[in-house]
Amino acid sequence: MEPQQHFKRDVDRNTYRLSYTGNNGGSTDWKVDVDYAKMTEDDITLTSNYGESKYEGKNTLNYLDDLMHKQWNIKTSANTQVNDKHLLTYGFGYSQETGEGSRLKNARDTHTRYIDPWDYDKNLHTVAGVGAPASTIHDYRLDKNTNGIPQYDQMYEYYGARNNEGQSIAPAYTYEDYIKYGPYATKLGPPAEAKVRWQQFANQLKEQNPNVAGSVRMMVYKYYGDLWKGVAKWNGKSFQQEYKERANRQTIGQATIKKQNFFIQDTWQVGKNTILTPIFRLDHSDLFGSNATFNVGLTHNIGGKIDRRFKANVGTGYTEPGMGELYYSWEMYGGMPIAEGIGKMGYYWVGNPDLKPEKSVNFDIGIEGENGNTSARLNIFHNRIKDYMTTYFTGYLMDFNPSMSDYWKWMFSPDMIYSFKNIGKAEITGVEMEVNHQFDEHWSGKLGYTYLHAINKSDADMPRQLLDKPQHKVDIGINYENKKSGWRASLWGDYYINMLDSNTIANNGNYWISHMDPIQGGIGGPQFAEGGKQTYKKRPLDYGIFLFRKI
Repeated sequence: MEPQQHFKRDVDRNTYRLSYTGNNGGSTDWKVDVDYAKMTEDDITLTSNYGESKYEGKNTLNYLDDLMHKQWNIKTSANTQVNDKHLLTYGFGYSQETGEGSRLKNARDTHTRYIDPWDYDKNLHTVAGVGAPASTIHDYRLDKNTNGIPQYDQMYEYYGARNNEGQSIAPAYTYEDYIKYGPYATKLGPPAEAKVRWQQFANQLKEQNPNVAGSVRMMVYKYYGDLWKGVAKWNGKSFQQEYKERANRQTIGQATIKKQNFFIQDTWQVGKNTILTPIFRLDHSDLFGSNATFNVGLTHNIGGKIDRRFKANVGTGYTEPGMGELYYSWEMYGGMPIAEGIGKMGYYWVGNPDLKPEKSVNFDIGIEGENGNTSARLNIFHNRIKDYMTTYFTGYLMDFNPSMSDYWKWMFSPDMIYSFKNIGKAEITGVEMEVNHQFDEHWSGKLGYTYLHAINKSDADMPRQLLDKPQHKVDIGINYENKKSGWRASLWGDYYINMLDSNTIANNGNYWISHMDPIQGGIGGPQFAEGGKQTYKKRPLDYGIFLFRKI
Protein backbone atom coordinates (compact mmCIF):
# COMPACT_ATOMS: atom_id res chain seq x y z
CA MET A 1 0.00 0.00 0.00
CA GLU A 2 1.31 3.46 -0.96
CA PRO A 3 2.43 5.49 2.10
CA GLN A 4 0.28 8.52 2.86
CA GLN A 5 1.56 11.93 3.93
CA HIS A 6 -0.13 13.94 6.67
CA PHE A 7 0.49 17.64 7.25
CA LYS A 8 -0.41 19.18 10.59
CA ARG A 9 -0.11 22.75 11.83
CA ASP A 10 -0.75 23.59 15.48
CA VAL A 11 -1.18 27.30 16.14
CA ASP A 12 -1.84 28.89 19.51
CA ARG A 13 -2.45 32.65 19.72
CA ASN A 14 -3.06 34.77 22.80
CA THR A 15 -3.54 38.55 22.80
CA TYR A 16 -4.12 40.93 25.68
CA ARG A 17 -4.84 44.67 25.78
CA LEU A 18 -5.01 47.19 28.58
CA SER A 19 -6.22 50.73 27.79
CA TYR A 20 -6.53 53.87 29.87
CA THR A 21 -8.09 57.14 28.77
CA GLY A 22 -8.43 60.42 30.55
CA ASN A 23 -8.45 64.21 30.32
CA ASN A 24 -7.42 67.17 32.41
CA GLY A 25 -10.93 68.56 32.49
CA GLY A 26 -10.00 71.13 29.93
CA SER A 27 -8.07 71.23 26.70
CA THR A 28 -6.17 67.91 26.80
CA ASP A 29 -7.18 64.27 26.61
CA TRP A 30 -4.94 61.24 26.49
CA LYS A 31 -4.88 57.51 25.90
CA VAL A 32 -2.47 54.74 26.88
CA ASP A 33 -2.56 51.27 25.26
CA VAL A 34 -0.52 48.28 26.39
CA ASP A 35 -0.69 45.24 24.11
CA TYR A 36 0.86 41.81 24.46
CA ALA A 37 0.64 39.01 21.92
CA LYS A 38 2.13 35.53 21.88
CA MET A 39 1.95 32.98 19.09
CA THR A 40 3.38 29.49 18.89
CA GLU A 41 3.29 27.48 15.67
CA ASP A 42 4.36 23.89 14.97
CA ASP A 43 4.39 22.44 11.44
CA ILE A 44 4.66 18.65 11.34
CA THR A 45 4.77 16.19 8.42
CA LEU A 46 4.21 12.47 8.94
CA THR A 47 4.29 9.55 6.52
CA SER A 48 1.94 6.65 7.34
CA ASN A 49 2.61 3.14 6.06
CA TYR A 50 -0.57 1.19 6.70
CA GLY A 51 1.15 -2.04 5.67
CA GLU A 52 3.09 -2.06 8.93
CA SER A 53 1.92 -4.04 11.93
CA LYS A 54 -0.12 -2.02 14.40
CA TYR A 55 2.19 -3.27 17.15
CA GLU A 56 5.21 -1.65 15.49
CA GLY A 57 3.60 1.71 14.74
CA LYS A 58 2.87 3.05 11.28
CA ASN A 59 4.25 6.59 11.10
CA THR A 60 7.55 8.28 10.26
CA LEU A 61 8.29 11.83 11.44
CA ASN A 62 9.53 13.60 8.29
CA TYR A 63 9.47 17.32 8.98
CA LEU A 64 9.31 19.65 11.96
CA ASP A 65 9.32 23.44 12.05
CA ASP A 66 8.46 25.57 15.05
CA LEU A 67 8.21 29.25 15.91
CA MET A 68 7.47 31.18 19.06
CA HIS A 69 6.73 34.89 18.62
CA LYS A 70 6.08 37.43 21.38
CA GLN A 71 5.50 41.17 21.11
CA TRP A 72 4.95 44.01 23.56
CA ASN A 73 3.53 47.33 22.36
CA ILE A 74 3.09 50.46 24.48
CA LYS A 75 1.43 53.43 22.84
CA THR A 76 0.61 56.78 24.39
CA SER A 77 -1.04 59.70 22.66
CA ALA A 78 -2.65 62.97 23.63
CA ASN A 79 -4.64 65.78 22.04
CA THR A 80 -4.35 69.36 23.15
CA GLN A 81 -6.62 72.10 21.82
CA VAL A 82 -4.20 75.03 21.76
CA ASN A 83 -6.77 77.49 20.42
CA ASP A 84 -9.63 77.56 17.91
CA LYS A 85 -7.18 77.04 15.02
CA HIS A 86 -4.69 74.48 16.31
CA LEU A 87 -5.18 70.97 17.68
CA LEU A 88 -1.92 69.27 18.63
CA THR A 89 -1.71 65.46 18.63
CA TYR A 90 1.45 63.89 19.98
CA GLY A 91 2.69 60.68 21.48
CA PHE A 92 5.34 58.01 21.66
CA GLY A 93 5.49 54.27 21.35
CA TYR A 94 7.69 51.35 22.33
CA SER A 95 7.71 47.80 20.99
CA GLN A 96 9.75 44.71 21.70
CA GLU A 97 9.45 41.78 19.32
CA THR A 98 11.03 38.44 20.24
CA GLY A 99 11.19 35.29 18.16
CA GLU A 100 12.65 31.84 18.75
CA GLY A 101 12.51 28.57 16.86
CA SER A 102 13.85 26.50 13.99
CA ARG A 103 12.24 28.88 11.50
CA LEU A 104 14.62 31.61 12.69
CA LYS A 105 17.83 29.68 12.08
CA ASN A 106 19.14 32.50 9.88
CA ALA A 107 19.35 34.75 12.97
CA ARG A 108 22.75 35.78 14.31
CA ASP A 109 22.12 34.09 17.67
CA THR A 110 21.64 30.32 17.25
CA HIS A 111 22.04 27.10 19.19
CA THR A 112 21.21 23.44 18.60
CA ARG A 113 18.87 21.09 20.40
CA TYR A 114 17.97 17.44 20.08
CA ILE A 115 14.32 16.44 19.88
CA ASP A 116 12.50 13.34 21.04
CA PRO A 117 10.32 12.18 18.10
CA TRP A 118 7.84 10.65 20.55
CA ASP A 119 6.92 14.19 21.66
CA TYR A 120 5.36 14.80 18.25
CA ASP A 121 3.63 11.50 17.50
CA LYS A 122 2.90 8.39 19.57
CA ASN A 123 2.39 6.05 16.62
CA LEU A 124 5.90 6.13 15.15
CA HIS A 125 7.24 2.93 13.62
CA THR A 126 9.81 0.85 15.49
CA VAL A 127 11.39 -2.43 14.41
CA ALA A 128 9.60 -5.24 16.23
CA GLY A 129 8.04 -2.64 18.51
CA VAL A 130 11.33 -1.70 20.16
CA GLY A 131 14.26 0.57 19.38
CA ALA A 132 14.44 4.08 17.96
CA PRO A 133 11.27 5.61 16.49
CA ALA A 134 11.17 6.26 12.73
CA SER A 135 12.28 9.84 12.07
CA THR A 136 14.07 11.67 9.26
CA ILE A 137 14.46 14.93 11.17
CA HIS A 138 17.92 16.23 10.33
CA ASP A 139 19.82 19.42 11.08
CA TYR A 140 21.16 20.11 7.58
CA ARG A 141 24.47 21.90 7.40
CA LEU A 142 23.92 25.08 5.35
CA ASP A 143 26.79 27.19 4.01
CA LYS A 144 26.48 30.30 1.88
CA ASN A 145 27.76 30.32 -1.68
CA THR A 146 29.63 33.24 -3.26
CA ASN A 147 26.32 35.11 -3.72
CA GLY A 148 25.34 34.70 -0.08
CA ILE A 149 22.68 32.04 -0.77
CA PRO A 150 22.63 29.04 1.62
CA GLN A 151 23.27 25.60 0.14
CA TYR A 152 23.20 22.16 1.72
CA ASP A 153 26.78 21.10 2.45
CA GLN A 154 26.56 17.32 2.30
CA MET A 155 30.32 17.10 1.73
CA TYR A 156 31.05 18.42 5.22
CA GLU A 157 28.46 16.14 6.81
CA TYR A 158 30.08 13.13 5.12
CA TYR A 159 33.77 13.91 5.58
CA GLY A 160 33.89 16.60 8.31
CA ALA A 161 36.91 18.45 6.92
CA ARG A 162 37.65 21.98 5.71
CA ASN A 163 40.62 23.69 4.08
CA ASN A 164 42.34 26.88 5.29
CA GLU A 165 39.73 29.01 3.51
CA GLY A 166 36.93 27.29 5.42
CA GLN A 167 35.66 25.36 2.40
CA SER A 168 34.52 21.75 2.75
CA ILE A 169 36.88 19.22 1.19
CA ALA A 170 36.56 15.56 0.19
CA PRO A 171 39.24 12.86 0.17
CA ALA A 172 40.98 11.90 -3.04
CA TYR A 173 38.89 8.70 -3.24
CA THR A 174 35.31 9.71 -2.48
CA TYR A 175 32.30 7.71 -1.37
CA GLU A 176 30.99 7.87 -4.95
CA ASP A 177 34.26 6.30 -6.08
CA TYR A 178 33.88 3.63 -3.40
CA ILE A 179 30.40 2.72 -4.63
CA LYS A 180 31.53 2.69 -8.27
CA TYR A 181 34.98 1.09 -8.10
CA GLY A 182 34.86 -0.75 -4.75
CA PRO A 183 37.08 -0.68 -1.64
CA TYR A 184 40.18 -1.66 -3.60
CA ALA A 185 39.51 0.24 -6.85
CA THR A 186 39.13 -3.01 -8.77
CA LYS A 187 35.47 -2.97 -9.91
CA LEU A 188 34.46 -2.11 -13.51
CA GLY A 189 38.05 -1.79 -14.70
CA PRO A 190 38.68 1.65 -13.12
CA PRO A 191 40.79 4.22 -14.94
CA ALA A 192 44.38 4.61 -13.87
CA GLU A 193 43.75 7.97 -12.21
CA ALA A 194 41.09 6.37 -9.95
CA LYS A 195 43.63 3.80 -8.75
CA VAL A 196 46.12 6.62 -8.09
CA ARG A 197 43.53 8.46 -6.01
CA TRP A 198 42.65 5.26 -4.14
CA GLN A 199 46.31 4.67 -3.28
CA GLN A 200 46.76 8.27 -2.16
CA PHE A 201 43.72 8.06 0.16
CA ALA A 202 44.73 4.64 1.52
CA ASN A 203 48.19 6.00 2.39
CA GLN A 204 46.64 9.03 4.11
CA LEU A 205 44.38 6.82 6.22
CA LYS A 206 47.23 4.54 7.25
CA GLU A 207 49.34 7.52 8.24
CA GLN A 208 46.50 9.14 10.25
CA ASN A 209 45.42 5.87 11.92
CA PRO A 210 48.64 4.18 13.14
CA ASN A 211 46.78 2.19 15.81
CA VAL A 212 44.31 0.61 13.36
CA ALA A 213 45.42 -2.91 12.51
CA GLY A 214 45.65 -4.03 8.89
CA SER A 215 47.53 -3.26 5.72
CA VAL A 216 47.32 -0.10 3.65
CA ARG A 217 45.10 -2.03 1.25
CA MET A 218 42.42 -2.47 3.98
CA MET A 219 42.26 1.17 5.12
CA VAL A 220 39.70 2.47 2.59
CA TYR A 221 37.41 -0.43 3.45
CA LYS A 222 37.80 0.33 7.15
CA TYR A 223 36.76 3.94 6.45
CA TYR A 224 33.76 3.38 4.15
CA GLY A 225 32.75 -0.26 4.65
CA ASP A 226 29.60 -1.02 6.66
CA LEU A 227 31.32 -3.69 8.72
CA TRP A 228 34.26 -1.46 9.66
CA LYS A 229 32.69 2.00 9.36
CA GLY A 230 34.06 4.29 12.05
CA VAL A 231 37.28 2.37 12.69
CA ALA A 232 39.47 4.49 10.43
CA LYS A 233 39.26 8.27 10.59
CA TRP A 234 40.19 10.98 8.09
CA ASN A 235 41.30 14.27 9.60
CA GLY A 236 40.05 13.08 12.98
CA LYS A 237 36.51 12.11 11.95
CA SER A 238 34.94 8.87 10.78
CA PHE A 239 32.88 8.73 7.61
CA GLN A 240 29.43 10.37 8.07
CA GLN A 241 30.19 11.13 11.72
CA GLU A 242 28.85 14.68 11.37
CA TYR A 243 25.85 13.41 9.42
CA LYS A 244 24.87 10.96 12.15
CA GLU A 245 25.32 13.53 14.92
CA ARG A 246 22.75 15.75 13.22
CA ALA A 247 19.93 13.20 13.36
CA ASN A 248 16.89 14.39 15.35
CA ARG A 249 18.59 17.75 15.88
CA GLN A 250 17.47 21.30 15.07
CA THR A 251 19.21 24.64 14.80
CA ILE A 252 17.24 27.16 16.85
CA GLY A 253 17.48 30.88 16.18
CA GLN A 254 16.72 33.72 18.56
CA ALA A 255 16.17 37.37 17.71
CA THR A 256 14.85 40.51 19.40
CA ILE A 257 13.93 43.81 17.76
CA LYS A 258 13.29 46.88 19.91
CA LYS A 259 11.74 50.04 18.50
CA GLN A 260 10.76 53.47 19.81
CA ASN A 261 8.93 56.30 18.09
CA PHE A 262 7.72 59.83 18.75
CA PHE A 263 5.33 61.94 16.69
CA ILE A 264 3.69 65.32 16.78
CA GLN A 265 0.92 66.56 14.50
CA ASP A 266 -0.83 69.90 14.18
CA THR A 267 -4.36 70.02 12.79
CA TRP A 268 -4.37 73.64 11.65
CA GLN A 269 -7.62 75.30 10.63
CA VAL A 270 -6.12 77.71 8.12
CA GLY A 271 -9.50 79.01 7.00
CA LYS A 272 -13.16 78.15 7.15
CA ASN A 273 -12.80 75.50 4.44
CA THR A 274 -9.12 74.54 4.66
CA ILE A 275 -7.19 72.32 7.06
CA LEU A 276 -3.43 71.87 6.97
CA THR A 277 -1.87 68.91 8.81
CA PRO A 278 1.92 68.83 9.27
CA ILE A 279 3.29 65.68 10.94
CA PHE A 280 6.78 64.99 12.27
CA ARG A 281 7.82 61.46 13.31
CA LEU A 282 11.07 60.10 14.73
CA ASP A 283 11.73 56.35 14.69
CA HIS A 284 14.55 54.48 16.38
CA SER A 285 15.38 50.78 16.44
CA ASP A 286 18.28 48.82 17.88
CA LEU A 287 18.98 47.42 14.39
CA PHE A 288 18.83 50.49 12.17
CA GLY A 289 19.29 53.51 14.40
CA SER A 290 17.21 56.70 14.07
CA ASN A 291 15.23 58.13 11.18
CA ALA A 292 13.00 61.20 10.88
CA THR A 293 10.08 61.64 8.49
CA PHE A 294 7.89 64.65 7.75
CA ASN A 295 4.54 64.91 5.99
CA VAL A 296 2.07 67.69 5.21
CA GLY A 297 -1.58 67.04 4.39
CA LEU A 298 -4.16 69.45 3.00
CA THR A 299 -7.96 69.16 3.01
CA HIS A 300 -10.11 71.81 1.31
CA ASN A 301 -13.89 71.95 1.00
CA ILE A 302 -14.57 72.66 -2.67
CA GLY A 303 -16.90 75.63 -3.08
CA GLY A 304 -17.39 75.69 0.67
CA LYS A 305 -19.28 72.36 0.61
CA ILE A 306 -18.26 69.84 3.26
CA ASP A 307 -19.39 66.95 1.06
CA ARG A 308 -16.95 67.92 -1.73
CA ARG A 309 -13.32 67.79 -0.68
CA PHE A 310 -9.92 68.21 -2.31
CA LYS A 311 -7.03 66.41 -0.60
CA ALA A 312 -3.26 66.47 -1.05
CA ASN A 313 -0.32 64.98 0.82
CA VAL A 314 3.43 65.25 0.40
CA GLY A 315 6.13 63.83 2.60
CA THR A 316 8.66 61.12 3.31
CA GLY A 317 8.22 57.50 4.35
CA TYR A 318 10.27 54.91 6.19
CA THR A 319 9.74 51.12 6.47
CA GLU A 320 12.01 48.66 8.26
CA PRO A 321 12.22 44.95 7.39
CA GLY A 322 10.56 42.60 9.85
CA MET A 323 11.78 39.48 11.56
CA GLY A 324 10.63 37.24 8.71
CA GLU A 325 12.44 39.22 6.01
CA LEU A 326 15.61 39.27 8.10
CA TYR A 327 15.89 35.90 9.83
CA TYR A 328 13.50 33.24 8.52
CA SER A 329 15.04 30.12 6.99
CA TRP A 330 12.54 27.35 6.37
CA GLU A 331 11.08 24.97 3.85
CA MET A 332 7.63 26.38 3.17
CA TYR A 333 6.77 23.12 1.44
CA GLY A 334 8.76 20.41 -0.29
CA GLY A 335 8.77 19.31 -3.91
CA MET A 336 6.55 16.52 -5.18
CA PRO A 337 6.03 14.46 -8.35
CA ILE A 338 3.02 15.49 -10.44
CA ALA A 339 3.46 13.25 -13.50
CA GLU A 340 5.89 10.69 -14.90
CA GLY A 341 9.23 12.49 -15.23
CA ILE A 342 7.89 15.83 -13.90
CA GLY A 343 8.26 17.15 -10.37
CA LYS A 344 6.92 20.41 -8.93
CA MET A 345 9.77 21.98 -7.00
CA GLY A 346 9.21 23.20 -3.45
CA TYR A 347 9.80 26.60 -1.88
CA TYR A 348 12.57 27.38 0.58
CA TRP A 349 12.49 30.88 2.08
CA VAL A 350 15.57 32.47 3.57
CA GLY A 351 15.79 35.88 5.18
CA ASN A 352 18.41 38.48 4.39
CA PRO A 353 20.06 39.96 7.53
CA ASP A 354 21.68 42.62 5.32
CA LEU A 355 18.38 44.17 4.22
CA LYS A 356 18.17 47.95 4.56
CA PRO A 357 15.03 49.95 5.40
CA GLU A 358 13.00 51.56 2.63
CA LYS A 359 12.99 55.33 2.39
CA SER A 360 10.56 57.16 0.15
CA VAL A 361 9.23 60.50 -1.01
CA ASN A 362 5.47 60.35 -1.52
CA PHE A 363 2.91 62.62 -3.16
CA ASP A 364 -0.81 62.24 -3.75
CA ILE A 365 -3.78 64.42 -4.69
CA GLY A 366 -7.43 63.51 -4.85
CA ILE A 367 -11.06 64.46 -4.55
CA GLU A 368 -13.81 62.77 -2.57
CA GLY A 369 -17.41 63.43 -1.70
CA GLU A 370 -20.87 62.19 -0.83
CA ASN A 371 -24.24 62.52 -2.53
CA GLY A 372 -27.12 60.98 -0.63
CA ASN A 373 -26.43 57.27 -0.24
CA THR A 374 -23.40 57.32 -2.54
CA SER A 375 -19.79 58.26 -1.81
CA ALA A 376 -16.83 58.29 -4.19
CA ARG A 377 -13.17 59.18 -4.29
CA LEU A 378 -10.45 59.61 -6.93
CA ASN A 379 -6.77 59.70 -6.02
CA ILE A 380 -3.52 60.08 -7.98
CA PHE A 381 -0.23 59.17 -6.30
CA HIS A 382 3.49 58.96 -6.99
CA ASN A 383 6.15 57.37 -4.75
CA ARG A 384 9.92 57.44 -5.23
CA ILE A 385 11.53 54.71 -3.14
CA LYS A 386 15.13 54.13 -2.16
CA ASP A 387 16.15 50.57 -1.20
CA TYR A 388 12.75 49.13 -2.14
CA MET A 389 12.29 45.72 -0.47
CA THR A 390 11.16 42.85 -2.65
CA THR A 391 10.99 39.07 -2.58
CA TYR A 392 12.71 37.26 -5.45
CA PHE A 393 13.83 33.86 -6.71
CA THR A 394 17.58 33.56 -6.22
CA GLY A 395 18.11 31.18 -9.14
CA TYR A 396 19.49 28.51 -6.79
CA LEU A 397 18.04 25.27 -5.43
CA MET A 398 18.07 23.74 -1.97
CA ASP A 399 18.86 20.13 -2.82
CA PHE A 400 18.70 17.78 0.15
CA ASN A 401 19.51 14.80 -2.11
CA PRO A 402 22.65 15.97 -3.94
CA SER A 403 23.95 12.42 -4.51
CA MET A 404 20.80 11.30 -6.32
CA SER A 405 20.88 10.98 -10.09
CA ASP A 406 19.40 14.05 -11.83
CA TYR A 407 17.13 11.76 -13.82
CA TRP A 408 15.35 10.50 -10.68
CA LYS A 409 15.11 13.83 -8.90
CA TRP A 410 11.66 14.50 -10.35
CA MET A 411 10.45 12.16 -7.60
CA PHE A 412 12.21 14.18 -4.86
CA SER A 413 12.43 17.61 -6.44
CA PRO A 414 14.69 20.23 -4.84
CA ASP A 415 13.32 23.48 -3.40
CA MET A 416 13.53 26.82 -5.16
CA ILE A 417 15.31 29.25 -2.82
CA TYR A 418 13.51 32.58 -2.38
CA SER A 419 14.86 35.53 -0.45
CA PHE A 420 14.54 39.29 -0.04
CA LYS A 421 16.64 42.08 -1.48
CA ASN A 422 16.76 45.85 -1.85
CA ILE A 423 16.27 47.53 -5.20
CA GLY A 424 18.24 50.77 -5.10
CA LYS A 425 15.61 52.92 -6.85
CA ALA A 426 11.95 52.21 -7.60
CA GLU A 427 8.93 54.30 -8.52
CA ILE A 428 5.23 53.59 -8.08
CA THR A 429 2.70 55.82 -9.84
CA GLY A 430 -1.00 55.17 -9.93
CA VAL A 431 -4.63 56.16 -9.96
CA GLU A 432 -7.27 54.69 -7.66
CA MET A 433 -11.05 55.14 -7.76
CA GLU A 434 -13.75 53.86 -5.44
CA VAL A 435 -17.54 54.13 -5.26
CA ASN A 436 -19.65 53.08 -2.24
CA HIS A 437 -23.45 52.93 -2.24
CA GLN A 438 -25.99 52.22 0.51
CA PHE A 439 -28.91 50.39 -1.19
CA ASP A 440 -31.16 50.27 1.89
CA GLU A 441 -30.83 50.00 5.65
CA HIS A 442 -29.27 46.52 5.36
CA TRP A 443 -27.37 46.29 2.06
CA SER A 444 -24.39 48.24 0.76
CA GLY A 445 -21.77 47.71 -1.94
CA LYS A 446 -18.36 48.87 -3.09
CA LEU A 447 -16.61 48.96 -6.46
CA GLY A 448 -12.98 50.01 -6.87
CA TYR A 449 -10.29 50.17 -9.53
CA THR A 450 -6.54 50.87 -9.29
CA TYR A 451 -4.03 51.41 -12.07
CA LEU A 452 -0.35 50.95 -11.15
CA HIS A 453 2.87 51.78 -12.95
CA ALA A 454 5.40 50.18 -10.60
CA ILE A 455 8.93 50.07 -12.00
CA ASN A 456 12.44 49.04 -10.99
CA LYS A 457 14.86 51.79 -11.98
CA SER A 458 18.24 50.41 -10.91
CA ASP A 459 18.57 46.61 -10.59
CA ALA A 460 19.58 45.00 -13.90
CA ASP A 461 19.01 41.50 -12.47
CA MET A 462 15.34 42.17 -11.71
CA PRO A 463 12.45 42.79 -14.15
CA ARG A 464 11.52 46.39 -14.91
CA GLN A 465 8.01 45.85 -13.57
CA LEU A 466 8.06 45.34 -9.79
CA LEU A 467 7.05 41.86 -8.70
CA ASP A 468 3.57 41.23 -7.27
CA LYS A 469 2.38 44.72 -8.27
CA PRO A 470 -0.57 44.32 -10.69
CA GLN A 471 -0.98 46.86 -13.45
CA HIS A 472 -4.74 46.75 -12.91
CA LYS A 473 -6.70 45.85 -9.79
CA VAL A 474 -10.48 45.57 -9.52
CA ASP A 475 -12.15 45.06 -6.15
CA ILE A 476 -15.82 44.57 -5.40
CA GLY A 477 -17.65 44.06 -2.13
CA ILE A 478 -21.17 43.49 -0.81
CA ASN A 479 -22.14 44.03 2.83
CA TYR A 480 -25.18 43.14 4.89
CA GLU A 481 -25.89 44.53 8.37
CA ASN A 482 -28.87 44.09 10.68
CA LYS A 483 -28.43 46.54 13.54
CA LYS A 484 -31.33 45.08 15.55
CA SER A 485 -30.01 41.52 15.63
CA GLY A 486 -26.32 42.46 15.48
CA TRP A 487 -25.56 40.17 12.54
CA ARG A 488 -23.17 41.34 9.86
CA ALA A 489 -21.94 39.64 6.68
CA SER A 490 -19.44 40.72 4.03
CA LEU A 491 -18.37 39.27 0.70
CA TRP A 492 -15.57 40.91 -1.23
CA GLY A 493 -13.04 39.97 -3.84
CA ASP A 494 -10.02 41.34 -5.69
CA TYR A 495 -8.93 40.67 -9.27
CA TYR A 496 -5.36 41.41 -10.34
CA ILE A 497 -4.45 41.86 -14.02
CA ASN A 498 -0.96 41.95 -15.61
CA MET A 499 0.93 41.04 -12.47
CA LEU A 500 4.40 39.52 -12.46
CA ASP A 501 3.94 36.67 -10.00
CA SER A 502 7.09 36.20 -7.92
CA ASN A 503 6.14 32.57 -7.25
CA THR A 504 5.86 31.56 -10.93
CA ILE A 505 8.91 31.37 -13.19
CA ALA A 506 8.24 31.53 -16.93
CA ASN A 507 8.81 28.59 -19.30
CA ASN A 508 7.92 25.93 -16.70
CA GLY A 509 10.67 27.20 -14.41
CA ASN A 510 8.97 25.76 -11.32
CA TYR A 511 9.33 22.16 -12.54
CA TRP A 512 12.08 19.54 -12.57
CA ILE A 513 11.75 17.70 -15.88
CA SER A 514 13.50 14.41 -16.63
CA HIS A 515 13.69 12.39 -19.85
CA MET A 516 15.76 9.77 -21.66
CA ASP A 517 18.27 11.21 -24.10
CA PRO A 518 19.47 8.84 -26.90
CA ILE A 519 23.09 9.90 -26.35
CA GLN A 520 23.36 10.95 -22.69
CA GLY A 521 20.81 8.53 -21.28
CA GLY A 522 18.62 9.63 -18.37
CA ILE A 523 18.95 13.36 -17.72
CA GLY A 524 16.94 15.89 -15.76
CA GLY A 525 17.01 19.41 -14.46
CA PRO A 526 15.22 22.72 -13.94
CA GLN A 527 14.14 25.07 -16.71
CA PHE A 528 15.47 28.40 -15.39
CA ALA A 529 18.73 30.36 -15.59
CA GLU A 530 20.69 29.06 -12.62
CA GLY A 531 21.94 31.92 -10.46
CA GLY A 532 21.10 34.48 -13.14
CA LYS A 533 18.36 36.89 -14.11
CA GLN A 534 14.95 35.25 -13.88
CA THR A 535 11.90 35.70 -16.10
CA TYR A 536 8.70 35.74 -14.06
CA LYS A 537 5.34 34.82 -15.48
CA LYS A 538 2.72 37.52 -15.89
CA ARG A 539 -0.67 36.22 -14.90
CA PRO A 540 -4.00 37.28 -13.43
CA LEU A 541 -4.87 36.51 -9.83
CA ASP A 542 -8.18 36.63 -8.01
CA TYR A 543 -9.38 35.82 -4.53
CA GLY A 544 -12.45 36.40 -2.39
CA ILE A 545 -13.32 36.45 1.30
CA PHE A 546 -16.61 35.83 3.07
CA LEU A 547 -17.04 37.04 6.64
CA PHE A 548 -20.09 36.36 8.82
CA ARG A 549 -20.27 37.47 12.44
CA LYS A 550 -22.40 38.90 15.25
CA ILE A 551 -21.35 42.08 17.01
